[in-house]
Amino acid sequence: METRRKTNAEDGSGRVSPNPSVSGTQGGEESPPLLRPACLTRSDLEIPFRCHLQRWFFFFCFCSNLNLRLSTNPAEKPSYEDNLRDLIEFIDNDMDKACRLNKTGRDGLKSRVMTIAMDLANMAGQCKILTEEVERLRKEKTVQRETRKKKIHSVDTENGVKEEVKPKDEDVLALYENMEQNMRLSRLEEFSILVAALRHVVRRLHPRGDKITFPVPDAVDRIQLRCSNIPSDANELLFLLKQVFSRRGEVFDLEELYCDFVKTYGRITTDYAQNGHYAKYTPGIHKNYCIWYYIVIPKCLKCLDLGHVPKHCGRETTCGHCGGAHEKKDCNKAGQPKTCIPCKYRNKSNCGKESNDCATYKLLMDRLIQKTDYDGQSKAPSRRLRDRLRLLSFRRKKKNVHSVESEIKERDKKDDVMALYENMELNMRLSRLEESSILVAALRHIVRKKYPKGDRVTFAVPDAVDRIQLKCSNIPTDADRLFFLLEKVFSRRGEAFYESSSLNLRLSENGRASERELTVEEKFQDLMEYVDNDMDPSKRLSKAGKEGLKTRLLKLAMEMASLTGQNKMLKEEVERLRHENNKRREITYAKIAAQPVAGTTKSEVQLKIETAKDDNTLFITSEKLTSGKKLQEEFTKLINPRTNKVRINKMRTTGKALIIETASKEDLNKIKSNKTVQENFKCENA
Repeated sequence: METRRKTNAEDGSGRVSPNPSVSGTQGGEESPPLLRPACLTRSDLEIPFRCHLQRWFFFFCFCSNLNLRLSTNPAEKPSYEDNLRDLIEFIDNDMDKACRLNKTGRDGLKSRVMTIAMDLANMAGQCKILTEEVERLRKEKTVQRETRKKKIHSVDTENGVKEEVKPKDEDVLALYENMEQNMRLSRLEEFSILVAALRHVVRRLHPRGDKITFPVPDAVDRIQLRCSNIPSDANELLFLLKQVFSRRGEVFDLEELYCDFVKTYGRITTDYAQNGHYAKYTPGIHKNYCIWYYIVIPKCLKCLDLGHVPKHCGRETTCGHCGGAHEKKDCNKAGQPKTCIPCKYRNKSNCGKESNDCATYKLLMDRLIQKTDYDGQSKAPSRRLRDRLRLLSFRRKKKNVHSVESEIKERDKKDDVMALYENMELNMRLSRLEESSILVAALRHIVRKKYPKGDRVTFAVPDAVDRIQLKCSNIPTDADRLFFLLEKVFSRRGEAFYESSSLNLRLSENGRASERELTVEEKFQDLMEYVDNDMDPSKRLSKAGKEGLKTRLLKLAMEMASLTGQNKMLKEEVERLRHENNKRREITYAKIAAQPVAGTTKSEVQLKIETAKDDNTLFITSEKLTSGKKLQEEFTKLINPRTNKVRINKMRTTGKALIIETASKEDLNKIKSNKTVQENFKCENA
């Protein structure tokens, strides 16, 4: 054994001895350098690390399905967030302890890592949404399976034998019972109708809704709602709007809608200064104006009283100092205190003040302010009392909303017609989203909410305007759901929608769109090339630091591959479940009409079948009579059902023939065997 080891060590074939003691230091001699194994070639050893990383990435993409199904305890496995946090801490602290790497190289590395981290977060969000969709479709499939396994009805026949009759899937009457409600919701989801409904609800139900300066009057909105078969009552309309918003998976918030309308259109709020007439106007987000209403009490220059002009004055000329019937220049009481003319006319004590401080002037000004209509409603005498009454009315309306909801829910307990058309709502929503103005608003909203630096883009349209436009088009304002719909819209046209910096640049006013979005594999390949070449051109970073960085990047690559495989598998599962559910729900008029009526006894059905099989119809004609009416008159003269004891169910004429339907075969034979009938008429069976 020792001889064999020695031979292998001294052999010049270039093989390395498997015994470390042979290749180590012996007797102070320097150990020879380790030679490469004979099983590897030179080209295999010179393969860059990025090629191995790319192979690992595709391998994990292929095995992600198996990894997802075989993982028993995924909580023990670190998430991509933990791996990313560990990578950033390694770059900041452990990778370059001697601080040989310059700041430019470190910042470039971090920017590339953060780009990949954003893609990881996006894929994780998509995976979460797809998982929820799969759970929803599976629950729906389970419910359908339970409804199909209904108990079979047993029906007693005339012979006492029980037959098994399966109930039909959908009843025609129950199928179309709620069609009017669904058609009303569909009409309400149209853009112009929904805008009018939202304006009407904010005007009527919000305490400060009448302050908003809408561009359309309330009467126009009411006419538009009535013409579309939408209730103009605020409480019923609020209940319908909640149903519309619940379809898209959102919650209707009246306060949030009010704030969006204020930011879009502005509002007018009245306030009272010391003189009593003051208003404030807020036109939008960035401006606030104060408007002073010019309210004037006319003053007569002849009698010096308030409330009229000299043209309509019937008094004599009055002195402005003492109030006598003479001119002021002829007054002999110039040394005495001045008299208040309006108070003198009203038999009040002399206030002796200027016109603006006079008690009579203040009283007349308050009365004029109360009669002035500032914004469409006359003001109550007390602002506190007005606000208190408005708050109480708002609470009463809120209680009425709950009562209306309970009443409508009791009426709407049966199956929804829209269950037959599961994907119709999604297709209509995608079609609305493909419109130019709606799509631009959706892309702006996605960049603002999802992109890290989206709030720094100088958009020409505020966020509140985009939210109102999306809500009025039945498009969800939630960023994740909107991103899912945008992916479907772009997949229709054969494009890929990526949440990246190119989208931000494309939507900004001065930005340029990138030529093509890089794939995940290309981003990792670019990162590896940067680590090998551009990050440390002077090769001052230690080998251990570079290997530690690559090891952590490999973990992120494997996590990305796992998420890619999961998303692919979940998308296939969603498509499969939707296809199965839609295929199971295909119902046609012919299918419904061909199904037997459930719950009916055989005796009733059998009677109808037997009466239909027994042909008790008789056709009577005559060569002498040319019309069916004359034939009927002659026949009734000859045959009387009471005297002849013949039961006739129906008698009708057509052309030159008389058609008689009898109750039984015996009655039919009685008519045919009658001699008078045989002499005058010709009888034939059907």
